[in-house]
Amino acid sequence: MTTQVQPKAIYRQKLSAHLLKEDAIPFSGPIKSSFDAATAGLLFWDLDEIRLVEHFYALYLKQNAEPAAWARISTGTTTGCLIDMKVLIAHGILCNATNVIVFHNHPSGSLTPSNADFHLTKKIKEATALVGIHLLEHIILSPDGNYHSFSDNDQLK
Repeated sequence: MTTQVQPKAIYRQKLSAHLLKEDAIPFSGPIKSSFDAATAGLLFWDLDEIRLVEHFYALYLKQNAEPAAWARISTGTTTGCLIDMKVLIAHGILCNATNVIVFHNHPSGSLTPSNADFHLTKKIKEATALVGIHLLEHIILSPDGNYHSFSDNDQLK
């Protein structure tokens, strides 16, 4: 007897608490590594926009590291974007997430985290922990598909 793996999908979480099937991104979880996270994260981006302005996304995960939903948290400028913690946390609560992976891109192609990136990571870790959501990873993506993992580099502090 053969067993067939059924394809899964990650649905976009809207603040209305509805998962939008038209925004589903085919992806088979769970997320087990920074490579898995970066691979999933690149699916969110319009690859033309990744070179132009910064975006900030979140991938919300269930307890078993299976994706629950994704959300675009912010669109910024060529050099940065502002993150509203209330929006980041609201999406996580609505999809009943226990973990989150956050992503942003550097249109310049640089994968070196800035001081602002480190400060934001610390702020996200503290804020999400207050509502029982664990920050697993922060990934910086570049237009060429390379990435920087805060977790792999022991920078999730």
